[in-house]
Amino acid sequence: TLFVKNEKDIVVYQDILNSIEKNLPKKIGSKEIVQVFTEPKIMPYLEDELFCRRLEDIFLSRTLKYVKNPRDSVYIYLGKYGMSKLSNAMDYSNVPLYKRPAFVAFIVISVILLEVILGIL
Repeated sequence: TLFVKNEKDIVVYQDILNSIEKNLPKKIGSKEIVQVFTEPKIMPYLEDELFCRRLEDIFLSRTLKYVKNPRDSVYIYLGKYGMSKLSNAMDYSNVPLYKRPAFVAFIVISVILLEVILGIL
């Protein structure tokens, strides 16, 4: 591993991950994730594969906001650091149709209109 060379490095490595986990909100989206990636203290550790895997686990432990724009900058970072599980979890196109708010609204309005029509008949 790039940064884990001695006991002192391991402590720093773990302290950074613990700090991220402690300070990260319970619900996160692309903005919060990009802030972590662009934090100067964290940037050098992003070259370490194990650090990135642990960071991805921290992100996945939160409630994620979907990203509707496939060109959102968060996808550049997720691709660069090999975080495909997080990328898939945030991708709005992977949300089943029946879980999308527009579909739920359509069903509710349809039921209301059906009740109105049946009430008239």
